Amino acid sequence: MQQDFLYCVKLMTYEADRSGKALSLAKFTETTNRVKDNADYSNGILKTCTDPLPDGLAIDGLTVLQTRATLALLWYNQFQILCAQNTNWAISMVAMVPCIQVRCCFFSFTNSRNFDR
Repeated sequence: MQQDFLYCVKLMTYEADRSGKALSLAKFTETTNRVKDNADYSNGILKTCTDPLPDGLAIDGLTVLQTRATLALLWYNQFQILCAQNTNWAISMVAMVPCIQVRCCFFSFTNSRNFDR
């Protein structure tokens, strides 16, 4: 979940950079709305990480914020950015499949288990 949080923060900064380079009001609005959506999702992930058990993972907030990206996450972020820049949007959506799978598996797992320490 900490890597998912970092992924969303990276995605948010990428969209913020795109909004700053927008050449139309429509593109600016589209990308700033994505920044907002990613910020909201990042806050939700942070809450999941820091909320006490059984609803959350009970990770210290500072620990989550100071987590560094793994090499796999850095590679994945770059892969998605290259797909979005060099191909059509459909291919960039396919590039997101691993991220979506992880989220689905995690939430399915947490909803089906009672966490006890």
